[in-house]
Parts: sequence; C-alpha cells; structure tokens
Amino acid sequence: MRGLARLVGELCDELGETRVDVLGYSWGGALALQFAHDAPRRVRRLVLASTSPGVGGKLPSPGVLVLVSSPLPYLSRSYLTRIAPVIYGGGMRRGGASARCELERLLEYRPNLIDSLQQVYAISWWTSLSWLHRVTAPTLVLSGADDPLVPVQNARLLARQIPHARLELIPDAGHLWMMEHPEASAALVGEFLSG
Repeated sequence: MRGLARLVGELCDELGETRVDVLGYSWGGALALQFAHDAPRRVRRLVLASTSPGVGGKLPSPGVLVLVSSPLPYLSRSYLTRIAPVIYGGGMRRGGASARCELERLLEYRPNLIDSLQQVYAISWWTSLSWLHRVTAPTLVLSGADDPLVPVQNARLLARQIPHARLELIPDAGHLWMMEHPEASAALVGEFLSG
C-alpha cells in the first residue's frame, strides 16, 4: 500500500497538483488513508466511503467472505447476479431500478484476475489502526448502514480514531450506495469539500 500511495503522489506531481482532495471508495479508501498518512501536506480533505481500517477492522460475515474470496464473480455473470444482493446489501438486496442498473454495470466490467489478486495481496496484511490518530486532514467517513462487505462498525472506528472526522451513515444503503445514488452522494461529498 505504501508503494501504491507513492504512485498516487507521483501522479499528483505529474498533474502539477501540490494539494488535493482525496476520495477513496472501498479498497480505494485504504489507499486514500495511506496517502493521507504518508503525504499529509498534500491532502486538503479526505473522504472515506465504505472503507475499512484494514487488519483489526470488522470483517464481513464468514458467508460473505467466502463468496467474495472465490474467483467465480470474475468468471460467471450468473454467479455474480446471484450473490450481488448478499455481498452488496442495500439497494441490491431490495432490488429496484437503480440496483438493476448498477448490477448491469458490474456485469459489463471484466476485471483482470491478476490485477485483482495483486489488490488482495496489497491489502492482506495492511492496517491503519496504529496511525489513524495521526491523520491530519479533515475527514468525512461515509458508510451504508446495510453494507455486508465493509460492515458499518469500520466507519464508526475510523471516525472515532481520526481527529477532525465526521461520520455520515446512510440508512438502508449498502456497499454500492454511491453508485446507486450518484446525485445524493455527490451533494454530500460536495458540501463537505466546500465547507
């Protein structure tokens, strides 16, 4: 994760950005946290959505963990269709037009299995628990209250440990709530970034 955070810094350099607002979603939230820790002067504001602090955080239930640990979601559209309500919760669990639309987008995406394994490797032993209290950027922690993949206890832990953090729990929302409700989530994030 530290190497990937350095890569984010190099990207900022290449773009000529010395100070940035950072939003990390799910696994990307771990990377955003690492970047905010390693380059605190570069991060003006930090948004962590559906994010875990890594090792020491609350894991998904064993059933959800087994489902997402399998390579089958990458290989079978029908398998992903069956497990999506279980692993993503929220709108996926209840159905509806936005959930069906988001599921169609997920089914169109074909991740590279090697890249996915590298992501798993990068986060396997990573933790932020020992240094969360040193994150200096004002932080917005967002979580769906019905997220089976990254349980809401992680958001509470992050908000409790990071100084200047604000917690927003979205009722009935699951792991993909930002994608299912882009206007509402953009308004929430925009309000925080401009505040």
